Amino acid sequence: MFKYMLSSIDTHADKGFGVTAEAFKKAADHLCNSDFKEGMLVQGEMPVLYLYRHSIELFLKSLIMHIHEELSITYMNVTASGNHQFLVNDKGKPLYIENCHSLKLLFEYFCKIIKENEERLRTQASKASWLITGRIRGYMKSIYELDDKSDYFRYPISRDQSKDKAKYSMKKIKNKDFGRLTKSVGGKVIFATKNGSGELKDIYMKDENVLNEMTTALRNTADFFSGFHIMTRMELCNGW
Repeated sequence: MFKYMLSSIDTHADKGFGVTAEAFKKAADHLCNSDFKEGMLVQGEMPVLYLYRHSIELFLKSLIMHIHEELSITYMNVTASGNHQFLVNDKGKPLYIENCHSLKLLFEYFCKIIKENEERLRTQASKASWLITGRIRGYMKSIYELDDKSDYFRYPISRDQSKDKAKYSMKKIKNKDFGRLTKSVGGKVIFATKNGSGELKDIYMKDENVLNEMTTALRNTADFFSGFHIMTRMELCNGW
């Protein structure tokens, strides 16, 4: 039985990160399969990708906390307010699961505790598979290299502004390409401006395939961790 789905999240060992992750993922799935991005909506991909990325972050936090709980793995520190320290950053600052947004650090730590405790995990949850495939590792690397701190999909301007143009719905195209593109892009949205002499100045075209590869990576990774989360709750946590 999915006991954790029927109980108050303040009783959950992961503080509700897992069930909240599922909610964000389902919201992303709904938007991704709907027609809300069609028409003149600009930047319509961003909320979908943000929801998937956020669900992955929450799944990782949930899984880390449940593995700690079920295997009685001691944290580096637990504050008076109940925050759980799991790492120290390169500046010597303590990092807490509750407020760490780095997918890279969370994922690397998640893989580490599975590797270090694989025998115990197999003993306590013999029907579960604790394999993190090479494909998922590759997806995760591409995701955190683009949006490690959860700002790329959430804001129009991110920490690394050199990457921002890739997410623009309306992209500036070169004037020399205008003639060729207008002959081969039937049904596309194109906006052109002219200078005072009536000559073409700036041309913009809507990109219908914004971050397609990243969308695939995020959807597949969110699907993987959703399944991994359910497996962990059922097999390792006895439904809790």
